Amino acid sequence: MGAPFHDWLNNLCARRQRWVSASHENNFDRGIWNATVDKYADPSHFIFELLQNAEDAEASWVRFRLEPTRIVFEHDGRPFDRDDIEGITGIGNTTKLDDGHKIGCFGIGFKSVYVVTERPEVHSLIEDESLAFAIENLVVPKLIETTHREATTQIILPLRADRAELALTHAREGLAKSGARALLFLRHIKRLEWTDGESKGEAEVSDGPGSIRSISSLLPDGSGRLDRYYVLARAVEYSEDRKQYEVKAAFRLNGAGDLIAEDAPTKLMVFFETEELTGLHFTIHGPFQLTDNRGNIKRDDPWNAELIEAVAGMVADALPDLRDRGMLKRSVLDLLPNASDELPAAFAPILAKIVTKFAEEELIPVQSGGFATSVGGIRGPADLRDLLGETGLGEFCDKPGRRWIIAALKNGRADAFINTLKIEDFGLTDFFSSFRHVFGVQGLFIERDKQWRQRGLIWFDALTDEQLQHFYLALEAAQKVQRSAPSISDMKFVKLEDGRRHSPRHAVLAPVESELDSETDQGELFLVKRSLIRVGRGRGKDVEQFLRRMGVRDLDERAYLNAIIRTKYKGEAQRPNREQHLQHMRRFLRWWKETEDVGPFAGVKFVRAGAEAAYHCAGEVYLGSPFLESGLSRIYDGSIEGRGLEALWEGYKILPRKDLLAFLERCGVEDSLTVVSSMIPYAHPRWSELKSGWGSARHTGTGVDVDYRIDQLAELLERRDPAISKLVWDAARHAGAAAMVARFSPNQQYEARRRLSSMATILRDMAWIPTKDGSLRRPSEITAVDLAKGYAIGGNEDWLRSIGFGEQDRQRGEKAKARQQAGELIGLSAELVEQLGGLSPGALAALSAEMVRSINSRAYEPVEFPQRETGNPGRRAERLAARALTSPQKTYEARERSVRTSNSETRTLARTYLEDHYTNSLSEMVCQGCHNKMPFNRPDGSPYFEAVECLDSLEQEHAENHLALCPVCAAKWRHANAITDSELRTKLAEASTPEIVVELAGAETQLRFTQVHLDDLRTVAAIRYSRVA
Repeated sequence: MGAPFHDWLNNLCARRQRWVSASHENNFDRGIWNATVDKYADPSHFIFELLQNAEDAEASWVRFRLEPTRIVFEHDGRPFDRDDIEGITGIGNTTKLDDGHKIGCFGIGFKSVYVVTERPEVHSLIEDESLAFAIENLVVPKLIETTHREATTQIILPLRADRAELALTHAREGLAKSGARALLFLRHIKRLEWTDGESKGEAEVSDGPGSIRSISSLLPDGSGRLDRYYVLARAVEYSEDRKQYEVKAAFRLNGAGDLIAEDAPTKLMVFFETEELTGLHFTIHGPFQLTDNRGNIKRDDPWNAELIEAVAGMVADALPDLRDRGMLKRSVLDLLPNASDELPAAFAPILAKIVTKFAEEELIPVQSGGFATSVGGIRGPADLRDLLGETGLGEFCDKPGRRWIIAALKNGRADAFINTLKIEDFGLTDFFSSFRHVFGVQGLFIERDKQWRQRGLIWFDALTDEQLQHFYLALEAAQKVQRSAPSISDMKFVKLEDGRRHSPRHAVLAPVESELDSETDQGELFLVKRSLIRVGRGRGKDVEQFLRRMGVRDLDERAYLNAIIRTKYKGEAQRPNREQHLQHMRRFLRWWKETEDVGPFAGVKFVRAGAEAAYHCAGEVYLGSPFLESGLSRIYDGSIEGRGLEALWEGYKILPRKDLLAFLERCGVEDSLTVVSSMIPYAHPRWSELKSGWGSARHTGTGVDVDYRIDQLAELLERRDPAISKLVWDAARHAGAAAMVARFSPNQQYEARRRLSSMATILRDMAWIPTKDGSLRRPSEITAVDLAKGYAIGGNEDWLRSIGFGEQDRQRGEKAKARQQAGELIGLSAELVEQLGGLSPGALAALSAEMVRSINSRAYEPVEFPQRETGNPGRRAERLAARALTSPQKTYEARERSVRTSNSETRTLARTYLEDHYTNSLSEMVCQGCHNKMPFNRPDGSPYFEAVECLDSLEQEHAENHLALCPVCAAKWRHANAITDSELRTKLAEASTPEIVVELAGAETQLRFTQVHLDDLRTVAAIRYSRVA
């Protein structure tokens, strides 16, 4: 053992004293105090330091005695030894690193007692001798006298006088609040007692089977309680020293033995409670690395992370055992962490591990008993769970293998945990969707969908009356929560008296007292099962009201009519004979007169028509003789494909004619040619103009897309039958101007584009309107006075105007009026305007050109004659007279000159030739150069013109080599003509029309020929026509 105890202690005391002196000399006192004592935020922390000392000494009981001047702590653990003395008086040197289960291994500093005392004392059996020592200056042990002779250990804390009462208060509060809970994870201490004068408190631990730890406590105020916990433990090996440590978790139990959540998030326990909030509603413990003041765990510490992973695995792995022991109930879901908890990041792995476990194993309690995985579970409202059960969930809702989990309080912790597991929520909207699939009227093509519908109907048909009532009430609730609930009136979900199902639209409620109509068998009526509205008192009334809202009606005349129609006129049922049918028609007519409702007859083949009096829908029949002279027989003679209506059966003649025709016309029997409205077809001639070019405009339901047509209209009009024309005229008159226009816009923000409708286009372009002379003409070609008898403009102006009626006459009138206005504007007389209107377009063009030339030449303007006056007429006269006296005399002499004598006869022939060629039908001779008639006539009435030689280079005289020109053009040709004969010959050779362009007096002039003259000239001049490419 070494030196005797007293020598060893004296040496330890001397060594520690030297350290104290050195620290004092270096002014380390304050810093050491702050680092070892003041770091403890909890003033009652010393209680747990003392409990630590006792637990490490393996004490089974501990006792606190609170006295006015001191606190005495006693336990029955192992006596102090030298290592304990050295450890308790040291700073930062633990003696218990060799035992992972010792609290001191992870250090709760004993120095916390110095918060309440300056000189703690230890009384114990040390090396078989009752000894005591006091600790001075934090670290110096000094032997003192002792009267303690028991085998127990006492630690006495003499209280500082100035803090005694405060220290006792903190001790009382700490023991009352946390004393009993401090025993939760201790291995050795089973009993804790404390006395405070006359009052007494105690807490005792007992461990039962199944890892149940109970802590019973009695507080000084006389109140007592029993806390029970289910404690989990798992070994963890520390990698650095390969030692085994433990993590634990404690779940609180209620009086019934159920696991329940702590009221508030717990703090982490490292044997005793720390300041570290876990966010969990159960308590966890482990040998975590803590900060110096024991307040929190060290962040980013690998050991701490490993411990948390160990806790997560331990809790998750315990869940199947809890399930097997019958302890995994709804209350467990309350205590487990969820995504709504303010869970610190360090403890998040616990939640993740638990969520994974629920997905992998059947741990969630289900309504029918047993458990399901979070994937296999499904949640929903109680009424749906009770109604469907797991059978209905699989068969009616197509969720086989799914199980209803237990209900959880809305917005409670269990509900939050279920949300965290992302368990599918099956609500009223899902139920309504399943209902629509099973009872939908649409056809199904996928085999799996067909099987679902079949299974759902089988399940529905097996429901009892009470279950059916709950089904209807659930359906009502489901329909109310739909944002835009589609109609279900045509779905066959109403249970009938005979066991069948039908839709609310056709089902009826039987009268309570009156008998059924004898004319109709009960089997023909869809009577709602009476027990559905009579069982369950108020529930039956609610079902009745729901069915009424869905369309179920009381049994009335409509129901009887529907029964007759369904059993006699629909499907493969045998049709009634003549007398039965006429009896039915009388009933139909009575219904019509009373209600004016033809809804029950829509799409029903109840009208007899044609040579064989077969049954047809009203829309397949037309009214003809003897009921109405409609003329429709002309278009339903079988010659036009698509015109296959049959004439109404003559057997109806015995029925009231007026009522019959009104009823049948309302049902859809055709009494006149029908104008049909539709969307604009691609075949419309103006489709692109109407529908293209809208850019990025959205096409919505607020837009306009409408066209009008008469089926086979062009084929009908091609028959050129006045009777058909009358049918078309009446149909157009009835439809009005609106049917003459097709309109389109993508949405209401845009103004609709308008073009002629398909019908109006045909009516505009075809000859179909009868006239007085018996012909059929286009609307644009006739006026009101041309219409045949029986056709009138009055009341038809708008639609006729749309198809161009009288358009040509209107245009002529507008042109005449425009000419008259234009003539008046420029000062022309009405007579001249009228004559101009009678000219052909060519004549008008020539006249216009002539007038432009005349205006440009200023020919119509008076020529200003030059004026000149002298300032001194007398003086000018004198000078002129004098000059006249000296003017030279005229003299004459004879000279010889060459005179062309060969052209006299040719010139005479040329004049005759040219007069013949250039005199028009009005006996006017026209100039080849200016194209105007010659300016005047000679006294003999012949036109004055000059026959000018065309080509001077010809050596022989030719009448054809002359041009007929007015005096002005002749002068220009002779004296202002720059063209040479060679150039002229070229132009004559290349002329493709009888004209050439030459330059006379500096201006281009069009020299025109008759074709004969041009050919003659080319001949005599030996010019060959050469076409220019």
